[in-house]
Amino acid sequence: MRPDKRAGESHEARTNALLVLGGTPPPADWLARLASGQRWWIGVDKGAAALWQAGLLPHYLVGDLDSLPLELQETLPGLIERSGGQVRRYPREKDATDGELALRLVPELARPAPGVILTGVRGGRTSQWLGNLMLLRQAAQAGLAARVEEPGETIWFLSGPQRMAWAGPPGETVNLVPWTDCRGVTLAGLRWPLEGAYLAAGSSRGISNVSVEQQVQVELEQGEMLVVVEHRHD
Repeated sequence: MRPDKRAGESHEARTNALLVLGGTPPPADWLARLASGQRWWIGVDKGAAALWQAGLLPHYLVGDLDSLPLELQETLPGLIERSGGQVRRYPREKDATDGELALRLVPELARPAPGVILTGVRGGRTSQWLGNLMLLRQAAQAGLAARVEEPGETIWFLSGPQRMAWAGPPGETVNLVPWTDCRGVTLAGLRWPLEGAYLAAGSSRGISNVSVEQQVQVELEQGEMLVVVEHRHD
């Protein structure tokens, strides 16, 4: 699924960087397909193992490496450096997660900064995967276009005023998760449209809508929310 870019609308730009985090590793064949369209592959601690298992050598390895399998701790950094990549190793005691440190790397890759896909977000400690979702907010604050891709699911972060549209087959489940009070919520292309609606923080009103057209549009005038799309086929 790719957002439909239009003049005057705020969408995710074309992505060129893939961050593979240390959550539940996606299937190797799925990850290989996702990575094939990206210029830079960034393995975040044991997320590098997921790339390796998919037959991919990360361009960057970031983190304290405490969850990377021992055999890869011994071999992978050297392989990456000999191929022209970089290892950004940090101490275990630090003021940011490995995922946040990896996100800070993205603006260094190119000017303007590339868009970024995050995967390996889910699973493991609740604090970790919630923190991983918060990386979408940090990316937006840094001016980075970002989204989460997991098997069967795409997640975007919206901060009003913002409008986005994307193309996909009808019948997909579209969920709005307001992180703050959200005003001016307008939906088009869905079974239950909205026009300038108010969604209180934590409201479930936007859960389990269904796309009825090939293009869906979400507009937010004020507030912050996640848009979670569950794909019928992945």
